[in-house]
Amino acid sequence: MKKVFILFVVLFSMLIIYEVKAKDFEILGFGSLKQVIFSPDGTKLASCGSGGIFIWDIASGDTLFSIRENTGYVYTIAFSPDGTKIAGGISDSTAKIWDIKTGAEIGTILHKDKIRTIKFSPDGTEIATGGGRAVNIWNVNTQELVKNLSKKESDVYDIAYSPDGSKLAECNTVSFCVWNISSGIKIATLNGTIVPICLDFNPNGNQIAIGSLFHSIYIYELDSGKISKTLAIKGDTSHIYCLDYSPDGKTIVAGSYDNNATVWDIESGAIIHTFSGHTDMIHSVHYSPDGIKIVSGSEDNTIKLWDSYTEGLLNTLIGHTDPIKSINFNDNGDKLACETSGKKEIFQIWDLISTKLIKSIVYCNYNRYNSCLAYSSDETKFAVGGPYTGEIEIWDVIKGQKIKTITGHDSHISSISYSQDGNKIASSGDTIKIWDVNMGIEILAINAQSSTNNNLCFSPDGNILASGNNNRSIRIWDLNTGIEIRDLWENTSNPLSICFNPTGTKIAGGFYDDAIKIWDVNTGDEIQDISIPKSSLNCVTFSPDGNLIASCGSNDYAVQLWDVDSGTLIKSFLGHNSYISDITFSPDGTKLASGSADGTIRIWNIEPNAVKESTEEEGNTLSISPNPAGDFITVKIERWSPSSRWTPSGTDVIQIYNTLGEKVMAVSARHAVPLRINISKLPKGMYFVKADGETAKFVKM
Repeated sequence: MKKVFILFVVLFSMLIIYEVKAKDFEILGFGSLKQVIFSPDGTKLASCGSGGIFIWDIASGDTLFSIRENTGYVYTIAFSPDGTKIAGGISDSTAKIWDIKTGAEIGTILHKDKIRTIKFSPDGTEIATGGGRAVNIWNVNTQELVKNLSKKESDVYDIAYSPDGSKLAECNTVSFCVWNISSGIKIATLNGTIVPICLDFNPNGNQIAIGSLFHSIYIYELDSGKISKTLAIKGDTSHIYCLDYSPDGKTIVAGSYDNNATVWDIESGAIIHTFSGHTDMIHSVHYSPDGIKIVSGSEDNTIKLWDSYTEGLLNTLIGHTDPIKSINFNDNGDKLACETSGKKEIFQIWDLISTKLIKSIVYCNYNRYNSCLAYSSDETKFAVGGPYTGEIEIWDVIKGQKIKTITGHDSHISSISYSQDGNKIASSGDTIKIWDVNMGIEILAINAQSSTNNNLCFSPDGNILASGNNNRSIRIWDLNTGIEIRDLWENTSNPLSICFNPTGTKIAGGFYDDAIKIWDVNTGDEIQDISIPKSSLNCVTFSPDGNLIASCGSNDYAVQLWDVDSGTLIKSFLGHNSYISDITFSPDGTKLASGSADGTIRIWNIEPNAVKESTEEEGNTLSISPNPAGDFITVKIERWSPSSRWTPSGTDVIQIYNTLGEKVMAVSARHAVPLRINISKLPKGMYFVKADGETAKFVKM
């Protein structure tokens, strides 16, 4: 009998199959790089981006520790002047302050817009945040708002304290101004002439360097209120993105869109150094406190440390990573391969014991976006399907070289898959083709032209191939004859992911309409249907024992683990800061890895436990139903005992929290359950509802 579970949120179930340690996980990759700065004592670096905040030891080039949990995308960072704290501006419109020694969170500041820039005051007692159309100054110890420096004409790009802490300069693409902090009055303004994007006070506090979209740096004199000098790169066609004064105030370093960091002598206006080596734009530069070194951070996700006098490259720090497109464990479970999709297409292998990146192969110097990759189970090869040429490239993992090109498709290749024995490859384009990998020859062509086949999957024994099609069906093919065995039609949406269970007796599909469906391969009967609202499933995969199925969607940034037989949600894994592109179980089933567009791979530990029935005599179930427009949720509480279930007439209070644990709404519900709650004023994101001792989540889209 078909089992249908329409499941908005399930917090507790009568049957517990697996114990999941939600905080027991590893993270590979630092995510994309946004900014890098020196510590005040010059012995450490801090970098930030989509994966969190990372502290590096300059002498060894190793990371000392990281701040990852509950951070979101960190756009900007600043050390306190004494080096004991670090602050970060985060994608959820908050700023957080951490203790450097312990990594403990000290406080949270609500800026109410994306923070582009953050700076400590010179005495360390206040912190300024700039982003959206606001600049706010906060007390570091209490995190209370001290001053708001009015609304702006355009989004704030950068701010800087004067060395004595009495002034604050800020710029947006429309204007530049300087504030007297104590009075809150503008004491200098420059409008509409230079399109400023970054700035910095000189050490004496009488000059401000302003980086412009006009690929120039303007030196502004506070005393005269005029620009005294313009520093430009002749022939440069890109804007200045970041800059920093040297500690002695005699030179300025700037990073620009031409992938170089340039140093000017301010008095003469001459370029004295050009640091070349990055392969993409530089969005962060910083002098060391002694002026001997310069650090640069680039869109190529590398951090480079330079000798400021000789232009010599001292070190390149690697760890920040592009968005993850696909992941796969090796057979031993001690390594994990991934495909990234930044400005280049890269195949990487991570060692799970050391958590180090041990292999990186650039197989295309630009992002083709629609290419597809498959990794052989023997770890020696990977295959890439080209989106334009219809060619399949076979790469040797050990040598890092392309060893074979297979031709035969007339058009775009939309999917590619290795058989488990590594001897065959299936590819889909104008038709589905099966290839002998070693010989590089076509051994079977399947006429499936009635639809585009966006997903391919071999059965474990390699005798059957499943294809997911854009005509809302999954088709199963006999590879001995090329004949279609079954057409598993789903009448509402297209499958985005398909997989066989380990025995090949079941096949699962993750669908665009937020459903997981499981069929019996032999009979074609649908045996499971699990609905996951607003998820749009990117990937589904069976555990090695076939008892569990994991899913991930593009909308909720969560990995979910389900019991196959009952359709019960066992656990949701939260932690990624962007959509999750792929998930995979380790061969022994004790780990589940997830790769995300935030540039990180999270590996979650799952411990098998004995099946045990709940000993509780009664309990509650809390469910949340958002309306399609996203402006209301309906909250329902169901109480149950072994013999009955009922809906109570009311409950004391329903509370809503954001992902930071901050209460954002509380509603009395003493005489009204189910209750309709207006959430139109809440920002988009994930929230948690607490009522009657239960917790449920929802996502406002």
